[in-house]
Amino acid sequence: LSFPLGKGYNPTDKPNYTIPSLNYNPFTPAGYPTVRHPNANYEDQYDLLNHNISLYASTVLRPGVYQMLQINNYLQFSNHALRSDGTEMENAFQAHPPPLVFVGFGHFASIEMCHNFFHAVAGGHMSVADIAGFDPLFFFHHTAIDRLLALWQAIINGTYTEELYTVVNDYTDLTPFRKSKTEFWKPSTVRDIEKLGYTYPEL
Repeated sequence: LSFPLGKGYNPTDKPNYTIPSLNYNPFTPAGYPTVRHPNANYEDQYDLLNHNISLYASTVLRPGVYQMLQINNYLQFSNHALRSDGTEMENAFQAHPPPLVFVGFGHFASIEMCHNFFHAVAGGHMSVADIAGFDPLFFFHHTAIDRLLALWQAIINGTYTEELYTVVNDYTDLTPFRKSKTEFWKPSTVRDIEKLGYTYPEL
């Protein structure tokens, strides 16, 4: 997240350190940076990170969020460890006793699956639960998850100015954005940006 230091100025540059083994120890020794998709030299592979996010955000995350926002049952919305009888499993990966049929595991239709998806795609420290919090991305990610929860609550409960199941169309008031003391903006009145008092040179 910061600019890279010049060669020789970064305390983690070779030959100043021994590359930690990611095979048995995901914990980063003191003085080492957090990494994302590290290579054999313990260096970030940003191309791989960017590729994964570009690919999976559109093919997995976007449809998963859309599907998740259609759910009105909190247990189904909140986690993927849900049995077909509506009870929550303590551990989704335990084998004994055998679980009943899952309702929400394989299709990413829960906020937990959307959450876990990004941890896996980010790779490196973010993909190891015990140390993910050391990566600054962790806090941006969890802020985004909090936002998704707030959006879901608004969809399920309505808003402060709009009752649940209200029909929304071109003439619905866009509360709380007022056009005047007695009138709110509507979708039909904000499509032309010149009516909002601005434009772009190309137009």
